[in-house]
Amino acid sequence: MAFATREEIEEIIEKIKEEIEEQKIIIIVEGKKDKAALEQFGITQIIILNGKDIWNRLEAVAQEHRGKEVLILSDFDNEGKKLYGKISKDLERLGMKINKRYREFFQKRTKLSHIEGIATYMNVKK
Repeated sequence: MAFATREEIEEIIEKIKEEIEEQKIIIIVEGKKDKAALEQFGITQIIILNGKDIWNRLEAVAQEHRGKEVLILSDFDNEGKKLYGKISKDLERLGMKINKRYREFFQKRTKLSHIEGIATYMNVKK
């Protein structure tokens, strides 16, 4: 499968924004730089999950956002993949549904390794 064009990536970003506006989805990222990178594209409803007490944060997310899907945009390196596995398992145990399709798009159809690099990647991918 070929890498996504800039237009295809922009389409996915628009779909994510629509789902956020419709109160269907929330996004979890690793850090402030990841959040800032997504905000450049008008993506909101972003929760930063850094720190040691992740379980309590996830419980709070599950209570506050019950009924919404969670898009986990941790990085695509080994550490990010491990974090994704842990967060998704924990949130599923708490009754949340994980949205995998957008993460899989970025992971399989782009060369992104870190979410914070999406703006740079988009400027290069014309």
